[in-house]
Amino acid sequence: MKNTWQGTLNEAQPLGYERLDLKQAQRDKRIRTAIQIALLGVVGVWMLIAGSVLFSPPLHRGSVRNSQGNLLVIYTACMNYGQDHDHAFPHSLEELLAQSCLTADRLVCPNSDDTPAPGDSAEEQASNLSKGHHLSYVYVGNGMAWPVRNAATTVIAYERLDIHKRGGIYFLFADGRVQLLDIKKARALIAAIPTTQPTAAP
Repeated sequence: MKNTWQGTLNEAQPLGYERLDLKQAQRDKRIRTAIQIALLGVVGVWMLIAGSVLFSPPLHRGSVRNSQGNLLVIYTACMNYGQDHDHAFPHSLEELLAQSCLTADRLVCPNSDDTPAPGDSAEEQASNLSKGHHLSYVYVGNGMAWPVRNAATTVIAYERLDIHKRGGIYFLFADGRVQLLDIKKARALIAAIPTTQPTAAP
């Protein structure tokens, strides 16, 4: 009887281990499935983000053509000009255009009635810039040089006041900041712009 009982026990043990292995395998499978689902969710979120960036309309993308973007282009053009002209600012926006530092459409606010200066070359466009309504911005950076003293409060360019009579006016500062001010504050700031702008900081 003893040998029979021990033989039965020895035969039953492998069945118990098999049941434990089966439960562990099922648990591992559930864990792997949960991980796969989580990974698919992460991938799906990233695909939605990428799709919203790639296929969003131009209004929501960095290449948007508005006065804020145009003024930032003017700022970059002034910096590039300074690298080739002993850190000096250009004398005028016509000079930037003539030297192909920017394009004529970047000097026109899309909310205005202005149109890009006509011409078959950059020089011809520059000569036509002040003839008619082809320039939406007032440039006051003539005589300045990099780096600019009091850059955070020194204006480089701004929108013409007649473009947005009831809205705000965008200003470009020497630190690269573009700020929207209401008409009252815009008029006061324009009146305070010195005839002779700051030169380079020591």
